[in-house]
Amino acid sequence: MADKILQMFFNIERWTKAIEKGVGKDIRKDQLIRLADEHTRLQIANAMRKGNFEISPPHTAQIPKDNGEFRTVYVNEPMDRVILSIANDLLFDLMPEMLHETCKSYQTGIGCGRVVIEVSHQIVNAAKNGVLGWKSDLSKYFDSVPIQFVDEAFDKVEAKHGHSVLIDVLRKYYHSDLYFDEENRLRSQYQSLKQGCAVASWLADVLLYGLDEELSELNGYYVRYSDDMLFVGADYEKAMELLQKRLAEKSMKLNPKKVEYLTADNWFKFLGYS
Repeated sequence: MADKILQMFFNIERWTKAIEKGVGKDIRKDQLIRLADEHTRLQIANAMRKGNFEISPPHTAQIPKDNGEFRTVYVNEPMDRVILSIANDLLFDLMPEMLHETCKSYQTGIGCGRVVIEVSHQIVNAAKNGVLGWKSDLSKYFDSVPIQFVDEAFDKVEAKHGHSVLIDVLRKYYHSDLYFDEENRLRSQYQSLKQGCAVASWLADVLLYGLDEELSELNGYYVRYSDDMLFVGADYEKAMELLQKRLAEKSMKLNPKKVEYLTADNWFKFLGYS
């Protein structure tokens, strides 16, 4: 049977877009030129079909956070970054039904500014009516999702579009615990969604679809941006209970330092804005 996903992955327009994007991301031009060569892409496709293609172990980098702490991210090799970027965009195109409308992160055409304006209007209206709400942040979301839920997400893709060697490549990468630390020493540690990898964007959005759906059906306004969530409305207490229950079922939890409640005289930050 034809590998539908692999065929879509090697669509020339996808590669052109990814390579152009790579030019602005400091990826060496000689490597981008290699990827632009048809023979290189054929070699990659053949290696995938034979089960011989692997994403190299990433290396870690420390990214400063607003609070003075650092976030560990996993940075892929330049050519792998292009390949994973194409795979990520393809997954968004293949499975739009896995993204709930209340999830606003990492999607083309949905800017942070527009989301913040919408949220601000909801908060202002709620405050006028004396309605409460909360803002929460998942504790180490990208580092804490068990591998079974990552596999389930890939299962849904193949259930709809058929088995693909591209999904095999992604599964193998996500099942690998190998990485290089800042001193270039090979280490082993479970990396969950592998924050820094392009595909982590898609996974972060789709893995909480069920939770997004349940919270959006309560009496109130709910929105999520990756690991940031906000609920404003009469059911805010019920929503918090449901949130904690569903997270516990997936071996995840909230960051207690970043759970804030809204009142008429207390505003909070959301999505990186005040």
